[in-house]
Amino acid sequence: MAVARYWTKGISDEPPGTISRSQKWALARRGKLEVHGDYLKCGDWILPYETISSLTLYSGWSFFLPVKVLEAVVNDRAYQFGLNGWVRIDKHLPPTLKRQPLSLGHSRFSIAVRIGLLALLAIEAWKWWRAGP
Repeated sequence: MAVARYWTKGISDEPPGTISRSQKWALARRGKLEVHGDYLKCGDWILPYETISSLTLYSGWSFFLPVKVLEAVVNDRAYQFGLNGWVRIDKHLPPTLKRQPLSLGHSRFSIAVRIGLLALLAIEAWKWWRAGP
């Protein structure tokens, strides 16, 4: 039986220690992260604590919202779980948990999206200005 359950988005194809905004999060696995006494479970991912070489909880801000990312590294493969910033998952995890500040990087995709949105906004502002009152 799970000690705690949290809504999450999870990915497993980023290098360990690399937390960034990317299109991978848009297609991430959604579900509940279950914390058990001796393992973590999300869907068909079952991660026994004895196989986890590194368990890190990153905390920080995304725009104006608090965010947490739990990373479990198993056999050099990082499983990352995005969590709401107000959850207290750390009290249910083993004492080997490391805590790190989260500094979200930007992928090429997220930079391209931001530039595209700014360009669209500039075009619409120019159209509005040219149309006059």
